[in-house]
Amino acid sequence: AVQVAQEAIATLAQNTHLCHKGLGSLELPAKEAEALDKTLLKGSCLDLFGAIVLAEALHAGLEVPADIDGALPTAAVRKELLAALPSGPLGTLTDLEKTLGSKSTVSSFLEALHASEAVLGPLCPPLDKKREKAAVEKARGALRSALSTAVEGEAVLHLAVLLLHLELGGVMLEATGKLLLPLIEALEPRLSADALGTLTAYYKAVQLVRSGGEAAEGAAEELREGLEAVRGCALSKGEAS
Repeated sequence: AVQVAQEAIATLAQNTHLCHKGLGSLELPAKEAEALDKTLLKGSCLDLFGAIVLAEALHAGLEVPADIDGALPTAAVRKELLAALPSGPLGTLTDLEKTLGSKSTVSSFLEALHASEAVLGPLCPPLDKKREKAAVEKARGALRSALSTAVEGEAVLHLAVLLLHLELGGVMLEATGKLLLPLIEALEPRLSADALGTLTAYYKAVQLVRSGGEAAEGAAEELREGLEAVRGCALSKGEAS
């Protein structure tokens, strides 16, 4: 169980660093950049914190729920385990947890994570070019596999946009569906006008379906008819079909 938790920490830390690096490489409006930063903070950063708490609990010999089985603890279990930790790691992890607040940033979390290693010990291997390349390849394979089998229009668009950023710019990202439009627009320098138009039109159709109303039925038909074009655009690295 300890090894599984440590492997989860290494993977999450690696992906968090890469997504933070990827986000920093994009030229986005300040509001959208901040929203994407918050998505990463409340996503992989929070998961990473949970994995660290679990690992420290196991190291301390605390009893953990049997159904965790290497998975990430729920918020309630994480809180319970954190409170039961010895004073050394408890103080360090409490400070780290504070950097997950609504006014914090991923940069603040990563700085605190690095500082916590003085007490907790090394949490993950340094991210060198070899590990970065392996992580990007793994993410690419996972995205392509998921995109190949996705059947819902909204999911296809989401996966397509993330894959295109990875394929065309080597950029790993973490984003919610609500934040796809600025990411589509950020692809403009690397995509043809036709491909960009395909993605933008599909995004608008997704939003119409989500909002309901008279236009939703026609937009739903657009999603069905355009699904393979969006999928193909990403799988062919930006070639609109």
